[in-house]
Amino acid sequence: MSEKPNPLESCDDLLHGEMKLCQRVDGYRYSADALLLAAFALPLCPGARALDLGAGSGVIALILARRGRPARVVAVELQAGLAGLARRNAAQNATDPRVEVVEADALTRPFTAAAFDLVISNPPFQPAGSGPLNPDPERATARHEIAMTLPEWLAACRAALAPGGAICLVHPADQEKRMLAHAAAVGLHLRRFQRALDRPGGRPRLLLYDFRAEPGPLEKLDDVAIEAEGGKFGIDGYR
Repeated sequence: MSEKPNPLESCDDLLHGEMKLCQRVDGYRYSADALLLAAFALPLCPGARALDLGAGSGVIALILARRGRPARVVAVELQAGLAGLARRNAAQNATDPRVEVVEADALTRPFTAAAFDLVISNPPFQPAGSGPLNPDPERATARHEIAMTLPEWLAACRAALAPGGAICLVHPADQEKRMLAHAAAVGLHLRRFQRALDRPGGRPRLLLYDFRAEPGPLEKLDDVAIEAEGGKFGIDGYR
């Protein structure tokens, strides 16, 4: 007998039905920023040991495991409910390798230091004390720097990074100076960069960063639109 659907969850198509992603109906749900970050990181994924810090329900980790041909994918999530969803999503989707889900606080660095070639993160984007908190605890923790500040988050990413590896992040465009200053403070150099515009020819809404421990030339990718006539940004064409 099949399980009854949970009215508090939805199981949605991901990658046009290649996978299914279960999410809470009223809790934290992924949006275009996760797809943008996955697409930005995919070129660096083949053969990489990948770590997703703050994985939520596992959407980015699953896309990388499905399409990126990595050697390993580990997803770390603090919130028990989201970590449980990520674990179920990893179990029900056929990826090679399977996504390993770890329920833990990234501040405790529940990973082997310098063990990952690719670190991916969609960190909270509102500094503590800025704006009203969402009444939903999952959304509040995902959006505001409650459990960890941006400098602490970057330091955790840096600690996981293997020599020659990359840290890929997505963050609001209006916090560019803050992001670059804190990244420099932990010894990171910007090596690849992309602007996500609100619409074609519009204003930057999100920025995608590729930081490395080693300095080198900066590559600026073409702008991408979050919302266009055909709808929101999708992962199509990124394999």
